[in-house]
Amino acid sequence: MANNKKNKKNNNSGKPQSQDMKDPEEVTDDDEEILDEDEEILDEDEEILEEDEDFEDDLNEAEDVPAKKPKKTKEEKEAEKKAKEKAAKKKRGNRLINWLRDLRAELKKVVWPSFGQVMRNTGIVLLMVLVIGVFIWIFDALAHLVIEALISLFSEVLS
Repeated sequence: MANNKKNKKNNNSGKPQSQDMKDPEEVTDDDEEILDEDEEILDEDEEILEEDEDFEDDLNEAEDVPAKKPKKTKEEKEAEKKAKEKAAKKKRGNRLINWLRDLRAELKKVVWPSFGQVMRNTGIVLLMVLVIGVFIWIFDALAHLVIEALISLFSEVLS
């Protein structure tokens, strides 16, 4: 009976509550644990946001202030200049040596032809020179004949 009175007090419509609905007092006991967990999560999120804000502030400060290089003394500048000159002289002297080393390395990579291949290729080159020479000789002889014929033709017409 006591439950019925509570149901009537809590329910404004006058209808009895369903079995699925719990009493508000019972729900708060179960939900306290969930609320505590939610509060812990919110606290962690707030800490993360504060860390992000601190990081952004540090980043902005780092971008605003350019890094300063320490000034060099005259002695340091002179020593650096001498070192550069020495490196340049050494580089010039090594250019020939490096070129010869590179040349030697490249020559080791070359695949040299055998004696038979050299003789065959030489024969082909000599044959092609002879054939082309004959074609040029024939073209020259024909051009000579054509030009002589034209000259004799025009000399008869003009005289």
